[in-house]
This record gives sequence, C-alpha cells and structure tokens, in this order.
Amino acid sequence: MKKLTQLFLALVLSTAVTYAAENVKVSALEEFSTASPAKTIDVKVLSGAELGGLILNEGDVIHCEVLNVTPPSVGKRDASFTVKPISLNAGTPIEGNWVGRYSKSVLSKEELKNLDAGDVALSATKTVGGFFKKGFGQGVSFAQGIVENDGKKPIRSGLKKVYNDSPLSYVEKGTDLTLTPESGFYFVFKELK
Repeated sequence: MKKLTQLFLALVLSTAVTYAAENVKVSALEEFSTASPAKTIDVKVLSGAELGGLILNEGDVIHCEVLNVTPPSVGKRDASFTVKPISLNAGTPIEGNWVGRYSKSVLSKEELKNLDAGDVALSATKTVGGFFKKGFGQGVSFAQGIVENDGKKPIRSGLKKVYNDSPLSYVEKGTDLTLTPESGFYFVFKELK
C-alpha cells in the first residue's frame, strides 16, 4: 500500500511541475520533420497565451530556433524536439532564456478535473497489479481488447491488446515526427535561469 501511495504522489507532483511551465498551443506554418529537421520553425499561435510577460494572441507567429532533436528510440519513444523562441510577428524580440519542448497534448486544469477516475484507477491497477500479481494486468488488458474489438476476431483483439500493454512491446522503436500546417500541438515553455 505504501508503494501505491508513493506512486500516486509521484504522479500528482509530476502534474504540478507541468503547471509551472507556459503551455502554448500552436501549429507549424510549414511542414517540419525530425527525420531531416530545419534549423528554424515558424509556428502560429492557435489560442491566446502568455510567455513571461509577453501576451500571445491567436494568429500571432513565433519564429523559433530548433535547439535539439531527439530521434526515435527503442521503447516506443517517438522523436521530439526543443526550440528557443526568437521573435514574435517577425519583429518583436522575445526576451528571456525560454526553451520550449514539443508536446502532442497538454491537459489543462479543467481537463485534469474532468479526468475519468475509473480510467485512471484501472490504469494504475493494471500497472501495480502487473507488478505485484503477475497476470492480473494482462487479464484486464485481454478483457479490454475483447470488448473493444472490431466484431470479427475478439480473441485476436484481446491478444493484441495484451501485447501492446506488455513490456514486450517496448522493444519496438518509436517513429519520427512530421508536423504539417494542419496539425496542432503544444510547446511547453520553461525559462532557464
């Protein structure tokens, strides 16, 4: 029980760290790929935000220098990258030592409040159950796969879900990231001191 409490506390604290950052929803103005990354990326702000004391309005364009591209790796870790914002709307320099990390999605405070407690508890149960009682997590995954199947092959769907949720699936390599002007994503900015 003590380990479960520590795990829950670690999850809560990691969520709290995300709130210390500035989350900005953006879309790329041109295609960007981590397979052959450009040195800069221009992004359009999709919803109003604040970066330090600078107000970012919907439609503003942020010119960023690409600092670091992390290639995909084993463990289903997809590629990622970080940027340094240089200027806003091709003129206003962005002050401060900000670094933004790519994120596919970010949960807002409202979304965190609306999380389904049952889904979170089931996920924790599978992880903790798989660690302490071998087979419990796989049984839950198998049942979920059967329920979520396409109606033709429930056993195959259950086995695929067990594989995808098991440590065996983590030998697979992640994928490169390709951003198009239609794809929305987030930069999670932090100011380096």
